[in-house]
Amino acid sequence: MAVGNSINEQTTGICGFTGTAFTGTAVTQYNVQVGGSTSSTLSNVAPSATSGVPLVSAGSSANPAFGTAVVAGGGTGMTSATSYAVLCGGTTSTNPHQSIAGVGSSGQVLTSNGAGALPTFQPNAPAGTTWVFINSQDASASADIQFTSGIDSTYTLYAIFWSNVTPGTTLQSLNFALSNDGGSTYHTSGYLMADTAGGTGTNQPSLGSPTNTGAGCDGSIYIFNPASASIKTILLTFYTAIGSTSQCIGRGGSYDTAETNNAVRFKFASGTVATGKFTLYGIKQS
Repeated sequence: MAVGNSINEQTTGICGFTGTAFTGTAVTQYNVQVGGSTSSTLSNVAPSATSGVPLVSAGSSANPAFGTAVVAGGGTGMTSATSYAVLCGGTTSTNPHQSIAGVGSSGQVLTSNGAGALPTFQPNAPAGTTWVFINSQDASASADIQFTSGIDSTYTLYAIFWSNVTPGTTLQSLNFALSNDGGSTYHTSGYLMADTAGGTGTNQPSLGSPTNTGAGCDGSIYIFNPASASIKTILLTFYTAIGSTSQCIGRGGSYDTAETNNAVRFKFASGTVATGKFTLYGIKQS
Protein backbone atom coordinates (compact mmCIF):
# COMPACT_ATOMS: atom_id res chain seq x y z
CA MET A 1 0.00 0.00 0.00
CA ALA A 2 1.43 3.39 -0.97
CA VAL A 3 2.25 5.85 1.77
CA GLY A 4 0.62 9.23 1.32
CA ASN A 5 2.34 12.53 1.79
CA SER A 6 1.46 16.16 1.67
CA ILE A 7 3.17 18.83 -0.41
CA ASN A 8 1.34 21.59 1.42
CA GLU A 9 4.33 22.11 3.75
CA GLN A 10 6.52 25.12 4.36
CA THR A 11 10.27 24.57 4.48
CA THR A 12 13.30 26.85 4.23
CA GLY A 13 16.61 26.18 2.55
CA ILE A 14 17.28 23.26 0.24
CA CYS A 15 14.46 20.71 0.34
CA GLY A 16 14.83 17.03 0.98
CA PHE A 17 12.22 14.26 1.14
CA THR A 18 12.20 11.47 3.69
CA GLY A 19 9.49 9.47 1.90
CA THR A 20 6.81 10.79 4.20
CA ALA A 21 7.80 14.40 4.77
CA PHE A 22 9.84 17.23 3.37
CA THR A 23 12.91 18.63 5.11
CA GLY A 24 14.85 21.84 4.63
CA THR A 25 18.57 22.58 5.07
CA ALA A 26 19.48 26.22 5.57
CA VAL A 27 22.15 27.50 3.20
CA THR A 28 24.97 29.72 4.44
CA GLN A 29 26.60 32.03 1.94
CA TYR A 30 30.02 30.84 0.68
CA ASN A 31 29.77 27.49 2.49
CA VAL A 32 30.18 24.17 0.72
CA GLN A 33 27.22 21.76 0.94
CA VAL A 34 27.92 18.09 1.59
CA GLY A 35 25.74 15.14 2.46
CA GLY A 36 24.12 15.35 5.87
CA SER A 37 23.55 12.83 8.62
CA THR A 38 20.52 11.42 6.78
CA SER A 39 19.80 10.84 3.10
CA SER A 40 17.38 13.75 3.01
CA THR A 41 19.55 16.50 4.58
CA LEU A 42 22.67 18.46 3.77
CA SER A 43 25.48 19.95 5.89
CA ASN A 44 27.40 23.19 5.53
CA VAL A 45 31.20 23.28 5.55
CA ALA A 46 32.54 26.77 6.28
CA PRO A 47 35.48 27.97 4.19
CA SER A 48 38.87 28.86 5.61
CA ALA A 49 39.52 32.52 6.33
CA THR A 50 42.74 32.14 4.32
CA SER A 51 42.36 32.30 0.55
CA GLY A 52 43.77 29.31 -1.33
CA VAL A 53 43.32 26.68 1.40
CA PRO A 54 41.94 23.43 -0.10
CA LEU A 55 39.02 21.27 1.00
CA VAL A 56 40.53 18.15 2.55
CA SER A 57 38.97 14.78 3.27
CA ALA A 58 38.57 13.82 6.91
CA GLY A 59 37.88 10.19 6.10
CA SER A 60 34.74 8.22 5.24
CA SER A 61 32.74 9.08 8.35
CA ALA A 62 33.33 12.81 8.86
CA ASN A 63 32.74 15.97 6.90
CA PRO A 64 35.67 17.30 4.91
CA ALA A 65 37.27 20.51 6.13
CA PHE A 66 39.35 23.29 4.67
CA GLY A 67 42.95 22.78 5.75
CA THR A 68 46.46 21.69 4.78
CA ALA A 69 46.75 19.07 2.07
CA VAL A 70 48.83 16.18 3.37
CA VAL A 71 51.37 14.25 1.32
CA ALA A 72 48.94 11.34 0.84
CA GLY A 73 46.57 13.80 -0.88
CA GLY A 74 49.20 15.29 -3.16
CA GLY A 75 50.12 18.16 -0.84
CA THR A 76 53.21 18.96 1.19
CA GLY A 77 51.75 18.84 4.70
CA MET A 78 53.29 22.28 5.28
CA THR A 79 51.72 25.67 5.90
CA SER A 80 54.95 27.61 5.32
CA ALA A 81 58.48 27.10 4.00
CA THR A 82 61.83 28.83 4.48
CA SER A 83 62.34 31.44 1.77
CA TYR A 84 64.61 30.14 -1.04
CA ALA A 85 65.46 26.96 0.87
CA VAL A 86 65.40 23.55 -0.81
CA LEU A 87 62.41 21.31 -0.01
CA CYS A 88 63.04 17.67 0.86
CA GLY A 89 60.87 14.67 1.67
CA GLY A 90 59.61 14.05 5.18
CA THR A 91 60.95 11.64 7.77
CA THR A 92 58.60 8.98 6.33
CA SER A 93 56.99 8.57 2.92
CA THR A 94 53.83 10.38 4.09
CA ASN A 95 55.19 12.86 6.66
CA PRO A 96 55.26 16.59 5.81
CA HIS A 97 58.01 17.90 3.56
CA GLN A 98 60.94 19.74 5.15
CA SER A 99 62.98 22.84 4.33
CA ILE A 100 66.73 22.40 4.71
CA ALA A 101 68.48 24.73 7.13
CA GLY A 102 69.55 27.90 5.36
CA VAL A 103 70.23 28.67 1.73
CA GLY A 104 74.02 28.43 1.75
CA SER A 105 76.53 30.91 0.39
CA SER A 106 77.38 31.67 -3.22
CA GLY A 107 79.48 28.85 -4.69
CA GLN A 108 78.56 26.23 -2.11
CA VAL A 109 77.11 22.89 -3.22
CA LEU A 110 74.21 20.89 -1.79
CA THR A 111 75.76 17.81 -0.19
CA SER A 112 74.26 14.65 1.23
CA ASN A 113 74.71 14.06 4.95
CA GLY A 114 73.75 10.40 4.66
CA ALA A 115 70.54 8.53 5.37
CA GLY A 116 68.30 10.05 8.01
CA ALA A 117 69.68 13.58 7.72
CA LEU A 118 68.81 16.56 5.56
CA PRO A 119 71.43 17.69 3.04
CA THR A 120 73.27 20.95 3.68
CA PHE A 121 75.10 23.51 1.58
CA GLN A 122 78.84 23.04 1.95
CA PRO A 123 82.01 24.43 0.37
CA ASN A 124 82.79 23.07 -3.08
CA ALA A 125 85.85 20.87 -2.59
CA PRO A 126 88.76 21.36 -5.02
CA ALA A 127 89.58 18.65 -7.56
CA GLY A 128 91.17 15.61 -5.96
CA THR A 129 89.56 16.31 -2.58
CA THR A 130 86.73 14.26 -1.09
CA TRP A 131 84.69 15.40 1.88
CA VAL A 132 83.37 12.40 3.80
CA PHE A 133 80.42 12.96 6.12
CA ILE A 134 81.02 11.36 9.53
CA ASN A 135 78.36 12.66 11.89
CA SER A 136 76.10 15.60 12.71
CA GLN A 137 74.42 16.71 15.92
CA ASP A 138 71.65 19.17 16.71
CA ALA A 139 71.81 21.12 19.95
CA SER A 140 68.67 21.60 22.03
CA ALA A 141 69.43 23.10 25.44
CA SER A 142 72.46 20.76 25.45
CA ALA A 143 75.17 20.95 28.09
CA ASP A 144 77.70 20.59 25.24
CA ILE A 145 78.22 18.96 21.86
CA GLN A 146 80.83 16.20 21.65
CA PHE A 147 82.21 14.07 18.82
CA THR A 148 83.75 11.10 20.61
CA SER A 149 84.03 8.75 17.63
CA GLY A 150 85.07 9.11 14.00
CA ILE A 151 88.23 11.12 14.70
CA ASP A 152 91.11 8.72 14.21
CA SER A 153 93.95 7.93 11.81
CA THR A 154 91.60 7.51 8.82
CA TYR A 155 92.17 11.14 7.78
CA THR A 156 94.90 13.63 8.51
CA LEU A 157 92.46 16.52 8.14
CA TYR A 158 89.02 16.94 9.68
CA ALA A 159 86.53 19.80 9.43
CA ILE A 160 83.61 20.70 11.66
CA PHE A 161 80.98 23.24 10.63
CA TRP A 162 78.41 24.82 12.94
CA SER A 163 75.48 27.07 12.16
CA ASN A 164 73.03 29.21 14.14
CA VAL A 165 74.56 28.20 17.46
CA THR A 166 72.90 30.17 20.26
CA PRO A 167 73.68 30.26 23.98
CA GLY A 168 71.24 29.54 26.75
CA THR A 169 72.86 32.32 28.78
CA THR A 170 73.77 35.78 27.50
CA LEU A 171 77.30 37.02 26.90
CA GLN A 172 79.02 33.64 26.73
CA SER A 173 81.80 32.47 24.43
CA LEU A 174 81.62 29.15 22.60
CA ASN A 175 84.75 27.17 23.45
CA PHE A 176 86.43 24.24 21.70
CA ALA A 177 88.49 21.52 23.37
CA LEU A 178 90.40 18.37 22.36
CA SER A 179 90.55 15.03 24.16
CA ASN A 180 93.07 12.19 23.95
CA ASP A 181 90.91 9.67 25.84
CA GLY A 182 87.73 9.51 23.80
CA GLY A 183 86.05 12.37 25.65
CA SER A 184 86.55 11.22 29.24
CA THR A 185 88.55 14.40 29.86
CA TYR A 186 89.28 17.49 27.74
CA HIS A 187 92.27 19.79 27.53
CA THR A 188 91.23 23.24 28.79
CA SER A 189 94.72 24.73 28.51
CA GLY A 190 97.92 24.14 26.56
CA TYR A 191 96.70 25.71 23.30
CA LEU A 192 98.79 28.23 21.39
CA MET A 193 96.23 30.40 19.58
CA ALA A 194 96.13 33.86 18.04
CA ASP A 195 93.32 35.60 16.16
CA THR A 196 92.95 38.36 13.59
CA ALA A 197 91.54 40.65 16.26
CA GLY A 198 94.92 40.61 17.98
CA GLY A 199 94.02 38.25 20.81
CA THR A 200 96.16 35.35 21.98
CA GLY A 201 95.57 32.62 24.47
CA THR A 202 96.59 29.26 25.87
CA ASN A 203 93.16 28.20 27.14
CA GLN A 204 90.60 26.39 25.01
CA PRO A 205 89.92 28.44 21.85
CA SER A 206 86.88 30.73 21.78
CA LEU A 207 84.75 30.23 18.67
CA GLY A 208 82.40 33.22 18.85
CA SER A 209 80.47 35.09 21.50
CA PRO A 210 76.77 35.67 20.73
CA THR A 211 75.74 38.60 22.87
CA ASN A 212 72.24 37.39 23.63
CA THR A 213 70.14 34.25 23.58
CA GLY A 214 68.47 35.23 20.32
CA ALA A 215 71.72 35.68 18.37
CA GLY A 216 73.76 32.88 16.86
CA CYS A 217 77.22 32.19 15.52
CA ASP A 218 78.36 30.28 12.44
CA GLY A 219 81.80 28.94 11.74
CA SER A 220 84.18 26.12 10.99
CA ILE A 221 87.29 24.56 12.46
CA TYR A 222 89.89 22.51 10.60
CA ILE A 223 91.87 19.96 12.61
CA PHE A 224 95.19 18.75 11.19
CA ASN A 225 96.96 15.59 12.39
CA PRO A 226 94.72 14.86 15.41
CA ALA A 227 95.71 11.17 15.58
CA SER A 228 99.47 11.65 15.19
CA ALA A 229 101.34 10.93 18.40
CA SER A 230 104.46 12.67 17.07
CA ILE A 231 103.00 15.91 15.60
CA LYS A 232 101.09 18.64 17.39
CA THR A 233 97.43 18.97 16.46
CA ILE A 234 97.09 22.10 14.32
CA LEU A 235 93.86 24.11 14.51
CA LEU A 236 92.50 26.71 12.09
CA THR A 237 89.09 28.23 12.67
CA PHE A 238 86.87 30.92 11.17
CA TYR A 239 83.67 32.15 12.75
CA THR A 240 81.11 34.90 12.71
CA ALA A 241 79.43 35.92 15.95
CA ILE A 242 76.15 37.74 15.44
CA GLY A 243 75.08 40.01 18.25
CA SER A 244 74.75 43.70 18.91
CA THR A 245 77.95 44.08 16.87
CA SER A 246 78.75 41.45 14.26
CA GLN A 247 82.31 40.18 14.06
CA CYS A 248 84.13 37.78 11.80
CA ILE A 249 87.33 36.34 13.19
CA GLY A 250 89.93 33.87 12.01
CA ARG A 251 92.09 32.07 14.53
CA GLY A 252 95.04 29.75 14.08
CA GLY A 253 97.32 27.77 16.33
CA SER A 254 97.78 24.33 17.83
CA TYR A 255 97.43 22.14 20.85
CA ASP A 256 101.00 22.38 22.04
CA THR A 257 101.60 18.72 22.89
CA ALA A 258 102.33 15.98 20.39
CA GLU A 259 99.79 13.26 21.20
CA THR A 260 96.88 11.29 19.80
CA ASN A 261 93.66 13.30 20.05
CA ASN A 262 90.41 11.49 19.23
CA ALA A 263 87.48 13.56 20.49
CA VAL A 264 86.32 17.19 20.47
CA ARG A 265 83.87 19.23 22.50
CA PHE A 266 81.95 22.47 21.94
CA LYS A 267 80.70 24.16 25.09
CA PHE A 268 79.69 27.65 26.13
CA ALA A 269 81.71 29.14 28.97
CA SER A 270 78.51 29.07 31.02
CA GLY A 271 75.02 27.71 30.39
CA THR A 272 73.72 25.46 27.65
CA VAL A 273 74.02 25.27 23.89
CA ALA A 274 70.43 26.31 23.20
CA THR A 275 70.30 25.64 19.46
CA GLY A 276 72.59 24.90 16.54
CA LYS A 277 73.83 22.20 14.19
CA PHE A 278 77.34 20.73 14.19
CA THR A 279 78.63 18.54 11.35
CA LEU A 280 81.90 16.56 11.24
CA TYR A 281 83.73 15.63 8.01
CA GLY A 282 86.90 13.81 7.15
CA ILE A 283 88.81 15.29 4.21
CA LYS A 284 90.60 12.93 1.85
CA GLN A 285 93.06 14.20 -0.71
CA SER A 286 94.22 12.14 -3.68
